[in-house]
Amino acid sequence: MGLALHPRTAAVRIEPRASQTTVHHMLMYGCDGEASEGADGHHDVLMQPMCRHGRGERILYGWAKDAAPLEYPDGVGLAVGGNARLRTLVVQVRPQTPDTRAP
Repeated sequence: MGLALHPRTAAVRIEPRASQTTVHHMLMYGCDGEASEGADGHHDVLMQPMCRHGRGERILYGWAKDAAPLEYPDGVGLAVGGNARLRTLVVQVRPQTPDTRAP
């Protein structure tokens, strides 16, 4: 499910709260419009794009294997919502499963 931000917000740090023991990887997407949603309110990554109608979809951040957080330099941030080009954030989380665990 996407997070639509109103008014404009600037992300200055992205810090996943996950561990490689439970999560294989995460990708954060930005959308120019609304996020796509399945009938149950959860995004279905196999059947449709992350952003509704594939509108303005771009990968903004990727995380795997207990990687360090992303922190932008002073005076820099990711503008989302309000009058910013990116309107919605979508996080895709792939859980760790027996077939994705390292030996």
